[in-house]
Parts: sequence; C-alpha cells; structure tokens
Amino acid sequence: NVFVNPVKEIDAETMASLYADPVDVRSSAIRIFNITGGPALALPMGFGGSGIPVGIQFAGPHWSEPLLYRVGSSYEAATMWVNQHPNLH
Repeated sequence: NVFVNPVKEIDAETMASLYADPVDVRSSAIRIFNITGGPALALPMGFGGSGIPVGIQFAGPHWSEPLLYRVGSSYEAATMWVNQHPNLH
C-alpha cells in the first residue's frame, strides 16, 4: 500500500515569512511519517497560485522504500514535473 498526500496543505512559505515567524506550525500532512519513522518520498507536482513549487508525497509502511522508489519513478516519468522550474524573476 502507498499513501499519497500533498507535502503541504498550502503553498510553501517564502524565506521572508519563515524569518518573520520561525516557530509557525508547519505542514501536518507529513508529520505523521516523521513521528512513526515510516518511509516517505516527496516529489514536485507543479506550482501553487503564487508560482512557488508544491509537492506530492508517497509514503508506505516500514521497509517499503523499494516500492516508493518505483512509484516515484513512474510518477516522474508520467508527469515530467521534475523538469519544470519556477520563475525566479
């Protein structure tokens, strides 16, 4: 089994917003995997409304890293988001 979820529920913060509020609560979508130690793989999945990259996460049970790598590789081949870059101007 593979769980699929966004890396963040909102667009990523800018460095200015991180410096302004460094203790702000970050994404809860990925926290469960940090707590349980389950493997997870985050990959690009496009851009949010502000043009900042957003990500998708594939997670699985303990010892499922080979499966997650196969799923991630298939996702990258099918979407090609890995080749897209944000407009930094």
